[in-house]
Amino acid sequence: EHCCLPSGECCIGEIQAFTGDALTFLNSMAVLVTSYCCSIQMFSFYNDLVEPSVARMNKASMPAIVLCTILYLAISFGGLFTYGSAVSSDLLGSYPLTLEVTICRIGLAFLVTVSYPLLMHPCR
Repeated sequence: EHCCLPSGECCIGEIQAFTGDALTFLNSMAVLVTSYCCSIQMFSFYNDLVEPSVARMNKASMPAIVLCTILYLAISFGGLFTYGSAVSSDLLGSYPLTLEVTICRIGLAFLVTVSYPLLMHPCR
């Protein structure tokens, strides 16, 4: 169900950072851990480094992980502060059917379609 009504009004729930019990938290942590699934590729990245070392690997991978964390936080807080507790589990499903949101939906579908195969089978 869309949170935004056709009239342009949006339902905004209470803003709560954590709701639920320990099981809900653990389910959320599983999604968070999976979002950092670059660990599968670390051996390939390490082998591609010139003069590979753990320090060089950390220097190469840390900016990417920090950037991902910033993007994940921006998107999650965007949903939280837009709709509060009334946000749908599908964040884009909460937004109205506009051209901008449709472009985001298409981009997300493209991202999911190409990213998972590339993560599991890197082509270089």
